[in-house]
Amino acid sequence: LLTFIALDIFYTMSLDLPRHSANTLLFPANQEVGGSLLRGIGPPNNKKKGVFKSPIASTSQNMGHDTLIAKHQPPPPPPQFGFTVVPHVNTTTSHNKVSPFHSRIMYFLHIHKSGGTCLCQAAHFNKMAAPETNCNPQADQRCCGGEDSIEAQQKFARTTNLTFVANEGAMYEAMDVEHYRYILLLRKSRARYKSHWQHVYRNHKNASSFVAWWERQPDNWNLRMICGPRCMNVPKYQISKGLFDYTIDRLLKFE
Repeated sequence: LLTFIALDIFYTMSLDLPRHSANTLLFPANQEVGGSLLRGIGPPNNKKKGVFKSPIASTSQNMGHDTLIAKHQPPPPPPQFGFTVVPHVNTTTSHNKVSPFHSRIMYFLHIHKSGGTCLCQAAHFNKMAAPETNCNPQADQRCCGGEDSIEAQQKFARTTNLTFVANEGAMYEAMDVEHYRYILLLRKSRARYKSHWQHVYRNHKNASSFVAWWERQPDNWNLRMICGPRCMNVPKYQISKGLFDYTIDRLLKFE
């Protein structure tokens, strides 16, 4: 994840898109995917069920830029929804202590055009208690508790029966790891921007060209979404090293 965020800045500052791009979801080698929601997804040749081996990453200089590629790794098959779901249990724990994963709500940061709707559908398919509208518990697509405070998020967690929630808006600055397990899907920045433009073009036939559209979009969208309110209104190309480091600190709270 750190590699994807670091490359995000570089990718979004160039407009010469590659002809082909693939999404790679990386997990620690020989380690089960945490949280069990994604458990069971993996290449068919895995001998041990529930284990997803990370591809061997290398750097290629093709197309004039560094590209993270999977070496000798065939594309994974589409998800078969073969997941194992661990039920959520509402418990109250002491402050500053991380609860066991099964007692916390799965909090999904949904970055548009990165597979988030599919993950929400998987949660519903597996009988997880999730809001109907794209798993968003709030009308403003943010989460949770209606305001940016630890207290509001804790109150929500202690009184809800939901086990899976999504956040499509800017994350609140407050992050409550005691009651929530933060997860996200990251897509290569270039591919995500192009997919977003294609979505706009399909729904608005008078849409501008990709280059004209992209020039009006914020840069480093993956980073801005994780960073939250501090980064959302920063002018284009003005993300500072301080904000980058702050975002990395937040990313380390994801599981």
